[in-house]
Amino acid sequence: MSLEEKAALIADHLREQEYVEVYGHHDADGIAAAAILCHGLYRLGIGFRLRIAGSLPALADDPEQPVILCDMGSGSAGLPDQTIVIDHHTPGFSGTYHLNPNLFGFDGEQVLPASGCAYLIAAALGDNRDLAGLALLGMIGDQQQMEGPNRDIFNEGVGNGVVSPERGLLLPGRTREEQLLLATSPYLAGISGDEEIVRQILAEGGEQESKEALLSAIVFASAEQAAPAAFDRLYGDLYGLQREVIEDGHTLAAVIDGCGKAGMGGLAASLCLRSSGSIAEAWAVTARYRQQVITAIRGREQIGDWSGCYTVPDSALVGDVADALQRDLPSGDMVVVVAAEGASCRLSVRTSPAREIDLGRLLADLAPDYGGTGGGHRHRGGATIRSAAVPGFLEQLTEALV
Repeated sequence: MSLEEKAALIADHLREQEYVEVYGHHDADGIAAAAILCHGLYRLGIGFRLRIAGSLPALADDPEQPVILCDMGSGSAGLPDQTIVIDHHTPGFSGTYHLNPNLFGFDGEQVLPASGCAYLIAAALGDNRDLAGLALLGMIGDQQQMEGPNRDIFNEGVGNGVVSPERGLLLPGRTREEQLLLATSPYLAGISGDEEIVRQILAEGGEQESKEALLSAIVFASAEQAAPAAFDRLYGDLYGLQREVIEDGHTLAAVIDGCGKAGMGGLAASLCLRSSGSIAEAWAVTARYRQQVITAIRGREQIGDWSGCYTVPDSALVGDVADALQRDLPSGDMVVVVAAEGASCRLSVRTSPAREIDLGRLLADLAPDYGGTGGGHRHRGGATIRSAAVPGFLEQLTEALV
């Protein structure tokens, strides 16, 4: 069975339903994927309830109640068989209704996020070509490659007039000042969060001069502290999303991601459902969240003698902090960011692309021994374990990665 055939199988199953529970992971990919499916269900008159969650919800084994999990669930072998899983992480679930690019010969870390998979299902549900822009949000949010199935969706969006490509500064924001001050992906060491430095850059002509002058000013201000890879993501392909409430794709992805991770998943989902009434609130939430990420990066504390292992104060921040440390600052080939969450701890782990080991599978195998769960991609993963078990977990993790 091909990827498209599996999408059609799931679409046929959904057409038979009167009501569906839809869950989306609380980042740009998960929220966009869930919204795409909700658009498709609504257009067919199928009832649904959409909820955004930071972790896998507890599901009752009720074959009469269809449940869709977006951007989560693939690594959970114990889910009820009838669960509909739309995901791109390392697979372990063996249910019938599981759409995951890794099962069809694609690297889900690089191509076809959950939003792309959801778009394939929506396309099989009916004429939902206008949703191609939402499918791009997962590609942007997860920093995937615009190739293979991703390129096909992009081309379809361009061909149908819902996506317009251009080139420009990739930093999200409404103004140049906001783009620089709240830069977290990439994190611009020496610039992000520093109002005085940002004012200096813009006072030298960054607001009015050519893009070359602005880029040069950014590089000069950040070069001593940043990893070279941070500058690779400053300028490139932009995507105008003609049907969405915020037209710039990178900015919309950032706002949805920030609101979702700040605990305002409903607000984030409303933007994907094309409600424009709360854009100002969404921007305020996003600005606060990104400032918290910057503060956590600056204030991180190393854990004992474990090089590359750090604590931050808020579990909602661990993923973005880990991404910034691994991609945008000089670091080793492993980064672990830990935050307490009551009696448990959340960890985000990143490894160098040069490593051959499958990090997502490793975390899925290790976490149960420490009272939790884990999973992810080959080089990006996470786990939730008992707080008291963190030292033992880190010791075993680092040994496995040596």
